[in-house]
Amino acid sequence: MCRMSTLFLLVVCLSGCFGSGGGGGGGNNGAPGTNADLSDLSLSAGPLDQVFQANQVRYTATVGFLAASTTVTPTTDDANATVTVNGVVVISGTASGPISLDEGPNNEISVIVTAEDGMTKKVYTVSVTRQLADEFAQQAYLKAFDAAENDEFGFSVALSGDTLAVGAVGKNSADNSKPDTGAVYVFTRNNGIWARQVELKAFDAEENDQFGSSVALSGDTLAVGAVGKNSVDNSKPDIGAVYVFTRDIDGDWTRQAELKAFDAEENDEFGFSVALSGDTLAVGTIGKNSADNSKPDIGAVYVFTRNNGIWTRQVELKALDARENDQFGFSVALSGDTLAVGAVGKNSVDNSKPDIGAVYVFTRDIDGDWTRQDLLRASNADIDDQFGFSVALSGDTLAVGSVYEDSSASGGQDDNSALDAGAVYVFIRNNNGVWSQQSYLKASNANADDQFGVVALSGDTLAVGAVGEGSNAVGGEEDNSAPGAGAVYVF
Repeated sequence: MCRMSTLFLLVVCLSGCFGSGGGGGGGNNGAPGTNADLSDLSLSAGPLDQVFQANQVRYTATVGFLAASTTVTPTTDDANATVTVNGVVVISGTASGPISLDEGPNNEISVIVTAEDGMTKKVYTVSVTRQLADEFAQQAYLKAFDAAENDEFGFSVALSGDTLAVGAVGKNSADNSKPDTGAVYVFTRNNGIWARQVELKAFDAEENDQFGSSVALSGDTLAVGAVGKNSVDNSKPDIGAVYVFTRDIDGDWTRQAELKAFDAEENDEFGFSVALSGDTLAVGTIGKNSADNSKPDIGAVYVFTRNNGIWTRQVELKALDARENDQFGFSVALSGDTLAVGAVGKNSVDNSKPDIGAVYVFTRDIDGDWTRQDLLRASNADIDDQFGFSVALSGDTLAVGSVYEDSSASGGQDDNSALDAGAVYVFIRNNNGVWSQQSYLKASNANADDQFGVVALSGDTLAVGAVGEGSNAVGGEEDNSAPGAGAVYVF
């Protein structure tokens, strides 16, 4: 009896003690593993409504209306297991491709884990509810804590995740001895509540610097344009400057760099526009003249890159067909290795139509060299439309605002019946790098002087500002009882 028990224990130990089919690798005696668990699951659009647990296979998530898509990052418990998201293979611990989200609750995402043995599977399901358009409403009303007349708080704005930067170009120095030095207020959001994090000013602020004339945010980096900045000895007024700030883990912002054009001249207005994407910064300078000064205000864009916290100029871009008053750099937008530059003063080829505007698209190759990919114009280009007044990029989609375009919403794009109503043109890029116009957008209540066309783009969602729109908040979008009240349209 004793010998039988000992033999039984020995058999059990040999078959189980020295090899199991657990999560790190193969099963018994080197057999393929059967672990089909996830150790983590996350969405880029927002957190899961429940804490992730490997044995719970159904989850829900609720995201805002502006979350038009999401990526999914599944991490397998067993490194030898494989995983798919909506049928597409994803490497464990990396994000899937973007998944479009419809408004409402009908967004089912299927994550299937296949164990090393190729047979054992586990299916995780995430049901995502995207906020409805009619639920997209004002979340906050923000003001400067030290608001004073003519501060022009809101002259520029930039948003990245839960951080908002607001420029106030008319802000005076604390003792009011230096008017229009400018300031930037940074707000952060926590559980839907916005709170002021810091007020930033230039360390060398002087009157009329207009610090905050442009702002751009990318994660914990903030770029601020100050178009009125003079040279150090004040011999060259309005050369402009850009200040770069970074935020540390404690939420404190510090100045990382002050950038100026290497060839700065008076009235260049370096910093008129800024765009950030990771470690790349584009700066528009609309007052730049040609090298021999024979062509004033052709404009230029300077591209800077950051390495180990040091910003260096990568290239100065100008239009190959530059003409006086083109104002190349009036607007800039960056998305990865693609740069869009608005030139609002561009004339038609034969100069018969002045200031129709144009947008130049540049791409950067693996060696860091920028080349022009395309020159875009409006399908209905006309005098003084200023196509390129505002630009926004997201991947292969480009939105271009033309705030002085004159057609009405109902009359078609060539009727010119609503002076300065404004329009937005959406372009898409195909796999061959060719851009084509996809849409011509107008406000649903387009009227003269609305100036519809200040654009912001994220994924499949486009927001368009119309500073001159005249309806009040109560009377509806057709009443026009509050001229210049302004509105934002979301597409």
